[in-house]
Amino acid sequence: MTAWEQGRPQDGQQPPGQQPYGQPPYGPPAPYGQPYGRAPHGQGPYGQPPAWGPTGYGPGWQQPGVWPHGPGRPGLATASAVLAIVTGTLTALGGLGMLVAGSTGDGDLPTWLLALGLPVGGVLLAGGISLLNRRRATWVLWGSVAAVAVLLLALLAATVTLDGDETIGLLFFVIAALVLPVVTASLSGQRVVQQWAAAGQQG
Repeated sequence: MTAWEQGRPQDGQQPPGQQPYGQPPYGPPAPYGQPYGRAPHGQGPYGQPPAWGPTGYGPGWQQPGVWPHGPGRPGLATASAVLAIVTGTLTALGGLGMLVAGSTGDGDLPTWLLALGLPVGGVLLAGGISLLNRRRATWVLWGSVAAVAVLLLALLAATVTLDGDETIGLLFFVIAALVLPVVTASLSGQRVVQQWAAAGQQG
């Protein structure tokens, strides 16, 4: 019969199935000052922030400049910015050509109105570059609207000052030229593009 069966432990012996004195149970050590197997109050699993608020950093806290649908640029924003750059470049070149034509003495009222495409195209070009950098989506929108307005004003002036053949020729030009600014305006006016750019300005 052993000493334990007799109720008398011998020196240096421990009951069967128990750990030596002074050693914690098996398993990973707990954080200092916390019970084993429990995380600090208000915190999730180790390595994760507290689960407070919508983002886990306190009630109502939101990281500046973070768009709710992910960190990447929306496809509509990319398409709008690229179209704005293309439309702005073509509009500025067309306006420059009309300005040169008007300065040589061959300009009429529609020509001078189309020359306004030079500054309008500059706004569109700058807006497209800014939108790629997540800034000023409104420049693209209003620049596109201005480009449409210039084309329509030039067509209206042609119906008043030019003969039928010249007006018809300008009509076809305006119809072809309206495609890019109209599509650019429709893309840049989308809510997802405006919200994404606005979040970047707040960051």
